[in-house]
Amino acid sequence: MFSFRGRLALIAALVLCFFLFYPGLTMGGQEKECPHQKKVIKLKGTDISELPFSPAIKIGDWLFLSGNIGTDPSTGKLAEGIEAQTRQVLENLGALLKEAGMSYENVAKVTVYLTDIKDYDALNKVYKEYFPSERPARAVVEVHELVRGAKVEISMIAMKCSCPTEKKEHTKE
Repeated sequence: MFSFRGRLALIAALVLCFFLFYPGLTMGGQEKECPHQKKVIKLKGTDISELPFSPAIKIGDWLFLSGNIGTDPSTGKLAEGIEAQTRQVLENLGALLKEAGMSYENVAKVTVYLTDIKDYDALNKVYKEYFPSERPARAVVEVHELVRGAKVEISMIAMKCSCPTEKKEHTKE
């Protein structure tokens, strides 16, 4: 079903998620107080009560965006063709990033699921429009099929540091 590389990426993501979702755990198994609150991120005016998952979860500086397919939120219809679906997926994810106070620049990891690896070049053509430089880490995996007959599904992990930054003033000597 998944290639070795795909399984390895999935295992690494699950281990990372475990420690991020359970930050109160230490290596010794002792609990400590967690300063981060888990928050569901969704688009305003959308009803997610019927979904068995959340569109995105924000924990501290991290944002975990669920896999998205190229469905137009206003019509509920799947876009036609790999380029149109890729564009719609990235628009959908961009709206969630914005809702969380982030942008594509904050994306650290992208996972792409394609039903046909031959669509790789078409995917990249659109993808580069949204990530023109300093692209995030990415894995592309071919799968047998996706929900609703989609050709592409994309999930993301983003991070926006809320740490105060020191401004260094340049002085002439």
